[in-house]
Amino acid sequence: MEEGKVKLKTFTDKMSQPTKYFIFLLTFLLTHLIFTKVGNSIVASENSILSVEKINFKDNLIFVTAKLADGEVREFLLDSGCEAILLDEKLEISNGLETLPIKVHGAFGKSIGLITNVNFIEFAGIKFQNVPVVQTDLSRIQKRFPKVAGILGKTIFDLVSIEIDYSKGFLTLHESEKVARNLENTKTKKITFDSSLLSGQTPLAQGETDFGDSFFIFDTGFRGSLLVNQNENSENSPKNIKCSGLNSDIFASSVTLEDVSIDGFELEQTSGIYTDRLKPLVNSNVGVVGNEILKNYRVVFDYPNSALWLTENTERF
Repeated sequence: MEEGKVKLKTFTDKMSQPTKYFIFLLTFLLTHLIFTKVGNSIVASENSILSVEKINFKDNLIFVTAKLADGEVREFLLDSGCEAILLDEKLEISNGLETLPIKVHGAFGKSIGLITNVNFIEFAGIKFQNVPVVQTDLSRIQKRFPKVAGILGKTIFDLVSIEIDYSKGFLTLHESEKVARNLENTKTKKITFDSSLLSGQTPLAQGETDFGDSFFIFDTGFRGSLLVNQNENSENSPKNIKCSGLNSDIFASSVTLEDVSIDGFELEQTSGIYTDRLKPLVNSNVGVVGNEILKNYRVVFDYPNSALWLTENTERF
């Protein structure tokens, strides 16, 4: 060492080389974990993030865990195409509140149940207080997925903005009032829902296909790519594809659509299915965009701001 210079000692100087390597590796892994969970958000600023949760993406559907007041962790299907939060009718909810019969619609049918309020639902680490839920028969879903105790539908999507990163397997909850401000003027594609059609039903976006004008639902409860409702000249087409809904099945035919446009979001040469049995939710044709398409994007369901945001995944399925 040169005269007059002092070497500053750090706490690592006395450590062995293996110990230094271990600390470096641990620091790297922790940093990677933080940026994997938060840094991958497509929202320009993280100040909107409420929480991050791991998802289980299986059979082209999204499953998450949530807790009710009894504290038991249960599995739920995350379904943006369902109008309400549905709970298995066999679950005991001791809230002392009156229950009323109600009809709940989804993209593939309807269900009759009893509506009530639960003290809270804890989802992705956030407690949503005094939440309306519908208890109904989920036996059709439970035949395929026995552990499912309920469906998190539009009610939960109305409370927060939900970002889904299919390829990384994460879900991020955002404060809705900050999401639009952070995403405007970015390369993320914005699809605007028709606000005149939002009352009491799943949000719809205007678009068109080879069959003409249509409205579209973006439905995480639909495993397929694209389903369109076509009433003309469909009687002679073989309906050999079954789509299972909550309480009914829809039989459809395969089709290749040359051009699909949904509020400026373009899909070319899209394989899908069409049917004349999809009951329109409005006085027009209704189409459904499912996970087979959505999984190639990072998606923000921004129902409180009547919007949906899409950016392509770098890791496509």
